[in-house]
Amino acid sequence: MQTAVKNRKLLVASFYYPPTQRYGGAVRWESFIGHLPRYGWEPHLLACFEGIEDAGPRVTRIRPWIGRTRLFRLDQIGWIPPLYRKIAALISEGYGTVILSGPPMWYLGIALLLRRRFSALRLVIDLRDPWIQQRSTATRATFAETVLKRTLGPQLERRIVRCADLVTVVTPVMREDYAAAYPFAREAIRLLPNGFHVSGIRVSCPSSGPFRILYTGTFDSNQNPRCFFQALQGLQQDDFKAVFVGAIDGQWRRLARSLGVDRYVEFTGPLEHRQALEQMNRAHAFLHILPPTRGRSHDMGGKVYEYLYFGRPVVGIMDPGDCCDLIRRHSENYRFVHDRDPAGIRSALLDLYCRWKQGQKLFYKNINQFDERYNRSAIAGVLAGMLEQLHPGDGP
Repeated sequence: MQTAVKNRKLLVASFYYPPTQRYGGAVRWESFIGHLPRYGWEPHLLACFEGIEDAGPRVTRIRPWIGRTRLFRLDQIGWIPPLYRKIAALISEGYGTVILSGPPMWYLGIALLLRRRFSALRLVIDLRDPWIQQRSTATRATFAETVLKRTLGPQLERRIVRCADLVTVVTPVMREDYAAAYPFAREAIRLLPNGFHVSGIRVSCPSSGPFRILYTGTFDSNQNPRCFFQALQGLQQDDFKAVFVGAIDGQWRRLARSLGVDRYVEFTGPLEHRQALEQMNRAHAFLHILPPTRGRSHDMGGKVYEYLYFGRPVVGIMDPGDCCDLIRRHSENYRFVHDRDPAGIRSALLDLYCRWKQGQKLFYKNINQFDERYNRSAIAGVLAGMLEQLHPGDGP
């Protein structure tokens, strides 16, 4: 008689989780916890409570002891005590492997407390964004956050990396930066890209309507559409539409109006992930904007994997780096504007628009290595393999 194999228990903490976070790298854990059981792991995820109780049978939301203020995201600190108590309780119930996923970064300090109390614990730090090794030349942090990061951050990050059994990062340049900064952990720092999950949507070529270039996500002072809106000022095409999907702050809507380009711009507001994917399927091209950096950029943006899956041209307003390399490898049609010059952006837009107007094919979707390598089921398998290496010789 064959005995059923019991999956190992895996505990994951991620402050951000759908539906309060709909796009980008944070949503990958929604996919991972669905795929990991087929690889021998039974995950349970702890997320911050942000007004929504029910997040599924494998998810528990933790209420922070204190909420956010104008100067500091105190909810990111306030959820640390109840999160630590919950993790400790679940470890006593048989969870021998814990993944702490950031951002936010400050709460990752509980790794030090967990290591001190549970010496046999397998501990994984999942960095979806860099922290101290950030190359961005601008910051979205408040003044108080910046001061704390500069004074306490470097030593805290070093101690967190040192106590981890495994550190996962999302881009090759990010891995190089962390391996150079912490050579003692070079072998433990591994690449785990964001990937995509678009189950149930059939990729198709848009057949009607105006030319649509689409952006998904949010903006801030660090990553914003100013140069793109300035590029639209030179357009005279009535059948051109730039669609922005996500929680776009009012200041960027007002900017579009003040520059006189609001007739070219459509803001959908926040959409569920599937609705955002349907919007992508209707687009003729995609817009990807990343913040300026020092040297080669390690910024990626989780949505770029979805852009590439749908097989449309990508207009990238970004510095050279990991994202440009990924697009070059897996796109047959792209335009990069590294200097953020509105005239260069306008030229790229008009080139795609004119090709569309002439009836040329912009849609290039094929079944290829990109789909096989970067779908989240495959990446969950890569993660499972990494976790297996932390349990050499163990039975399930």
